[in-house]
Amino acid sequence: MIDSISARYVLTENDLIAAARTHNRMTMTLYRQFARWLCLLILLSVSFVALPVVLLWDNSPSKRASLVPIFALVIFGWFIVWIGLIVWKIDVRQSLRKIPHVERAMEWTIDDQWLSYKTSLTETRMRWEQIKKFVETPSGFLIYHSRDFFKPLPNHAFTTTESINQFADLARLKVPNYVVLGLCQFPAKPEPIGLDEL
Repeated sequence: MIDSISARYVLTENDLIAAARTHNRMTMTLYRQFARWLCLLILLSVSFVALPVVLLWDNSPSKRASLVPIFALVIFGWFIVWIGLIVWKIDVRQSLRKIPHVERAMEWTIDDQWLSYKTSLTETRMRWEQIKKFVETPSGFLIYHSRDFFKPLPNHAFTTTESINQFADLARLKVPNYVVLGLCQFPAKPEPIGLDEL
């Protein structure tokens, strides 16, 4: 039996954006990842390799005029990428605004049997066995109840680095699907696996 670990925080916009970004990376299928990187590679190669080479090779006015539609497509492509990032952040921010302000403040109590969290309106207890996946990121933890439902627990919620280490060690023992993303802060962790195994 270990002493209980306490964590207290107010969910911020940055916490939610970081958690959503991590979740999106983990749930994105291999096909979507490949398509996304392929489109970005094509856009980069046309922008910074093909067009400059063609312009340097033949700098005649007729050649420049024929490249105007290609320039327009490249600019439109970068505009779409930029708009996509802005729309995604706006969507995450709107999701956060839908949470009543009182619900953002959370207090966690963790021991070797239970994970308990409460807000000003609710109190929830769950056994470690109910956790499907546990993801450690450089900014905190994501605790998955199912494939798409998770609770973020940022590092700044803990009072000391020792309590973060104790929590990570306990989670590694209790949750079979423990994933580390980014810089490994604690030694001897298992290799990352995706959410497809849930």
